[in-house]
Amino acid sequence: MTTVVFDFALLPTGLARKVAVEFGADGIIRAVRIGERSPTTVAGAAIPGMVSTHSHAFQRAMAGGGENRAARSPDSFWTWRERMYALVNKISPRDLRSIAAQLFIELLKGGYTGVVEFQYLHTAPGGRAYADMTIMSRSLISAARDTGIALTLVPVLYQQGGFRRQPLRGAQRRFGLTLDRYIELLERLQRQTASDPAISMGLGVHSLRAVHPGVLKLLLAHRATNLSAWPMHIHAAEQPAEVVACRSALGAAPLRWLLDNADVDEHWCVVHGTQAAATELAALARSGGRLAVCPSTEGNLGDGIPDLERFLAASGAFTIGTDSNVCRSAVEELRWLEYGQRLRTGKRLVFANDDRPHTAERLWQGAASAAGTVADARAGAIEVGRRADLCVIDIDHPAVAGGDTGGLLNRLVFAADREAIRDVMVAGRWLIRDRTHAAEQAVALRFRKSLRQLDRK
Repeated sequence: MTTVVFDFALLPTGLARKVAVEFGADGIIRAVRIGERSPTTVAGAAIPGMVSTHSHAFQRAMAGGGENRAARSPDSFWTWRERMYALVNKISPRDLRSIAAQLFIELLKGGYTGVVEFQYLHTAPGGRAYADMTIMSRSLISAARDTGIALTLVPVLYQQGGFRRQPLRGAQRRFGLTLDRYIELLERLQRQTASDPAISMGLGVHSLRAVHPGVLKLLLAHRATNLSAWPMHIHAAEQPAEVVACRSALGAAPLRWLLDNADVDEHWCVVHGTQAAATELAALARSGGRLAVCPSTEGNLGDGIPDLERFLAASGAFTIGTDSNVCRSAVEELRWLEYGQRLRTGKRLVFANDDRPHTAERLWQGAASAAGTVADARAGAIEVGRRADLCVIDIDHPAVAGGDTGGLLNRLVFAADREAIRDVMVAGRWLIRDRTHAAEQAVALRFRKSLRQLDRK
């Protein structure tokens, strides 16, 4: 057993002083004791590690690269998507591993101890099958092992280019799998990762526009029979055009259709919901389904701001995702989650309530704990039975220093950024010490090399 004592720790009951966290060789917490003294106390405040519940690692390679407007061409999500597809056509398995490893170190430094990879790059450019159908997913697994981050791998089913069953075109051909091939991919990856406690699996459907409802129902039947413990992830109601097309084709908006036609529960992760009606989001809250909000990407792409007032009033469970990975800081993502609702409602302290008067404490605790049902159930809290995934805030850093300790999280989220996160532990292993990862220089070198090669393609 290993015991680490922290000056402060954010427990499910709130911030406590002199907290001992005891865990085994497997990284699972065996005991948490308050008020323990030790000559080797870790200075700072331990908080649960965050999970990015929605990430496309390959898009890290174009972060900041879609901000130049072509002459006389109005830009939108759909024009950005064409730029993203240009990148899709270039990425090799080796590139993906290099890009993902760089991203994962940045996420660790940004307060994330786990990431859900929504992975739909399955085949070679043009849709040609690789000799090993798992090779792109294995690139992500290798990157997670290179860096130590906990990975929930969600291979994604993507079969059509729109609600009218348009065929996949251009770069989209890399995404396409039949249902049988998709299930085969899941089975192979399950066997390859079964002995690795740092890797968990989930299922994903890109969206209702990308998979016919009949195929979705067959997949959900397979999940119920064979993979009932696996979480289910799907994009829904991200863009106005998607909602209009879904109503025309299926007779209901995407989120409303899902709630009416699938057994959505706490193991479902609905991504974005930026264009969902407030009544739909309230119904999602009542179902127990998780909403993955990705504020930095949703702002970058012009997706909109989800109307969360009724969702929160119904005790809706929210998580955060990094999506396009234009931002890799949990602090910034949560800040904009709150600010977005302030801008929408004209109110302050939207996420605070009587039980959690400190806004940032509810933001951090809420997002971290809700991720457990749609990522790795062992993540999300500093408590017995959970994995020792945590971040240490440098309480002497000028950005968070001073004031009462009860407001520490408020100063972190609303007045600091990732620079106040000093150390990061995953499964009982220190991966970031004094803001440094042991492999960061070698990983950055490979990342830069991949970017140069992609630029030449």
